[in-house]
Amino acid sequence: MSNQKYTIEFKKQVVEFYLDHHTVKETLQEFHVSESTLFAWKHQYQTRMFEKSRSTKSDSIKHMQRKLDRMKAVLEAQSILKCSPNASNAEKVKAVNSLKDRYSVRILCDAVNLPTGSYYHYKRREAYRTLYERNDELIKPLIKEIFENSEYRLGKRPIKRILEERGYRVAEERIARLMKEMSLTVQAPMALSHHKKPISRPYYQNRLHNEYDQIAPNAVWVSDITYVRAGQENKFVCVIIDLFSRMVLSYAVSDRIDTMLTIETFSKAFEWRGEPKSLMFHSDQGVQYTCYAFREFLKECSVTQSFATPGTPTENAVCEAFFSRMKYEALYRQTYSSIEEIDEEVSKYIDYYNNRRPHRRLNFKSPSEIEAVYYANLKA
Repeated sequence: MSNQKYTIEFKKQVVEFYLDHHTVKETLQEFHVSESTLFAWKHQYQTRMFEKSRSTKSDSIKHMQRKLDRMKAVLEAQSILKCSPNASNAEKVKAVNSLKDRYSVRILCDAVNLPTGSYYHYKRREAYRTLYERNDELIKPLIKEIFENSEYRLGKRPIKRILEERGYRVAEERIARLMKEMSLTVQAPMALSHHKKPISRPYYQNRLHNEYDQIAPNAVWVSDITYVRAGQENKFVCVIIDLFSRMVLSYAVSDRIDTMLTIETFSKAFEWRGEPKSLMFHSDQGVQYTCYAFREFLKECSVTQSFATPGTPTENAVCEAFFSRMKYEALYRQTYSSIEEIDEEVSKYIDYYNNRRPHRRLNFKSPSEIEAVYYANLKA
């Protein structure tokens, strides 16, 4: 074969076949020439050494047509693949493999912005991939599922605990790396709130004394109020939380921050929990909690009232933390035009918070899980 003479027409045919979206391997198999010969002819072709005469207009048109056809094929492949430029090489290789029977590898690699050499390198080493790398591909969909089910709220630490519950032991650093590869980023809030400091009333006693860890449900409930903007107006959200499980027992959303807001919220929780005895109710010293009507209402329910010291948010830290998470993970991701929109978003988040969100304080269990275990143990 080395002494065989090839015509100029044959050499052009070989090079043009290669340039027409075919790989080196496909070209060598088709024409039975060596790789070095192919690239020598390619160089001659591109430097016009095949032709003694000057290039013709028809040659230029053919060359332009080939470029247009190639561009068209790349764009067509892109519209089918829909593979993100930020996707990992593994995902790009998978996308290329999915359409290899329809397009050449070179066309598909251009479509997903992957060097052809990288594709073949990945294919060659695929058989020798480590167990660690293969496990990455198994873990990625699990991380993505957990992250999306949390509505883009959970970071590496709670995801790690959820994976452990499913039987997977994965380091936080590895989860962070895989989340970065998949472009999974916790959605940030749009704004921050500002709170006014209440007037000091030292004669209202703090009976809780920062004892946030309770051994049973319905021993201590805590409450607070925050505001959310709807258009140009403030709407007010009141919640009540059981310290034992950190479960949000009730909430109310109102146009006005008044005593009826706190009474309505407490009444819902008190009725739902079966009017518990020996209950302590802890809040800040806002007028909605200290006014005569609300204090008398709690007395009628045989509820002991406790108050945080003004200017000391740590004395009502559980509610403060809840509002902080709800705003960061839900409320401040969008704007609202009506109280109904706020109510819907608060309701949806509380359902997620109570039933699906892992809590660090609860060893990454949800409030519902904690209470279910408690009542199951009572029956045992």
